[in-house]
This record gives sequence, C-alpha cells and structure tokens, in this order.
Amino acid sequence: MVEVAWPVAGPVTETEEIRSYDLPGGTMVHAVHTGPYETCEPTYHRIFAWIAENGLCISGPVREVYTNDPRMVRPEELITEIFIPVRE
Repeated sequence: MVEVAWPVAGPVTETEEIRSYDLPGGTMVHAVHTGPYETCEPTYHRIFAWIAENGLCISGPVREVYTNDPRMVRPEELITEIFIPVRE
C-alpha cells in the first residue's frame, strides 16, 4: 500500500479510497537525496545503517518531500527530503 500525505486546511470527507488522519510528529532522522527518484535506495541504506548504529528504532512511516518539480528540472537536479521517525 502507498499513502500520499497532503496538508489540508479543514475537515476531509472520507471515501473508500480517501481517509484522513493526523500524521504525528516527533524525532526524525532527516537526509537529503539529490538525483533521480530511482536512485534513492543507497541513501535509504545509509540512513537505516545510521539508525541501527545509533541504537534507534523506526517508530512510524517514512516520509518523502519532493522539493522541486520533475517537469521543471533535470533528473540529476531532483531533491528528495527523507524523514524517518525514530525512538530509542
């Protein structure tokens, strides 16, 4: 399953395909990947290794923020911010 998070200003009418809930905040490990989306895997491996090396546990869903538009920049210039919620 894939979820897409989108900030909304008010209540959302839920359907079979759309549901609404608050995405909790908290302590996050953050990394920035530059390049095509298809090349994010090594960045994730480094993040997961860092989390393990520092005795942390993943505590929620991974979040990706796409800071630029693939229609406007070359694939090598794409920037993806990766946030992973963690706990000790």
